[in-house]
Amino acid sequence: DFIPQLERTSYINSLTYWILNRVIEDLKDWKSKGIDLKISINITPYNIQSKEFVKKMLQLMDNFKESFSVELELTESALMNELESIKEILADFKDKGIKIYIDDFGTGYSSLAYLKNLPIDYIKIDASIIKNIDKDENSEHIVKLLVEFSKKLGIKTIAEFVSSKEIFEKVKKLGIDYSQGYYFSEPQKEIETFCLIKDTDMF
Repeated sequence: DFIPQLERTSYINSLTYWILNRVIEDLKDWKSKGIDLKISINITPYNIQSKEFVKKMLQLMDNFKESFSVELELTESALMNELESIKEILADFKDKGIKIYIDDFGTGYSSLAYLKNLPIDYIKIDASIIKNIDKDENSEHIVKLLVEFSKKLGIKTIAEFVSSKEIFEKVKKLGIDYSQGYYFSEPQKEIETFCLIKDTDMF
């Protein structure tokens, strides 16, 4: 409820910075317990357009020896303006080993030029395309095109909103690299997440 309101003000920088600090501390704590995870953090257009915020964020990452454990997700709207300056910012993050995701790809602002011109590691194909892909032929064509184009650029693809076995099998057949959604798990509290991870023999 409150995030969209904060995103219209500079307070979103303070919140995002607090979250990043918390994530780094949690990553250190979890690793000391033998749990080595990667955590994705959503970055808003306001964050990426603030030079002061980006500077503080990079300084914080400099102090975190395993910055590659943190991954950043940006929506397409964050890329709409000042493409060249954003390209430099993302390159700075990449230099620290941070993976870059484009979230909600295909929500209306999509441009394949982003994929060609920016140092992107993953695109997350939006739920509006994925949720009916087992019944909608047009959605299937779009995903197939995005997968083929992304592979040629060395970009991984992720299907959002995978809510059933049918959808999972469909996107898997189309060549999607990863899937996320309620078919696998609903959001979990921290302790429940650790139990889920141990149950899947990931470690």
